[in-house]
Amino acid sequence: MILAKSKMIIFKQIIEFSDLEQKQVGNFGYKSDYKYQVNKKESLELIEFSLKLVKLEKPYKKDNLINTEESKQYKNILPLGYSVAAYDKDDIVGIVIAKPLTWNNTLSIIQIQVNETYRNENIGYKLIDEVITLATKNNFRAVVAETQNTNFPAISFYRKCGFEIDGIDLSLYKDNNSTAVNEIAIFMKIKI
Repeated sequence: MILAKSKMIIFKQIIEFSDLEQKQVGNFGYKSDYKYQVNKKESLELIEFSLKLVKLEKPYKKDNLINTEESKQYKNILPLGYSVAAYDKDDIVGIVIAKPLTWNNTLSIIQIQVNETYRNENIGYKLIDEVITLATKNNFRAVVAETQNTNFPAISFYRKCGFEIDGIDLSLYKDNNSTAVNEIAIFMKIKI
């Protein structure tokens, strides 16, 4: 089913995603010159969190974030019918994988990715718009996403799409990085 069309790019709901298509979309990772420093102050009367944008001394880079276990997870999520891909003719150039969370009636974005040569053409925004449309048609109350405080490009992207920061998790990620970047989960949401 075709959901939208822009120039030569066609957006379709998908129920499968092959390893070849993953290679077409390209590397899933990010590079950031900024992060949100998360502070917590706690007393008996007040618990306060703050996020402050700070420039990093050197860029923070994460590459190839998809592993075999995640690929298997995606193959189980895709048949649920809430994921969308962008195609240029027969080549997949972008994808958003989403799954329903029935316990709280939200649609959760698990992954969004656009091939590097197709970035800055609003494909990511259109993919998010398609997912929001699917969520609306299926009576979800919100679309949610999670990223790291070190992924400033993703946080900026989601905010431009209308998402708001809705929560943080200070201990979701185990910090294996010797530079002590201390990744913190940032939860974002757009209410429908």
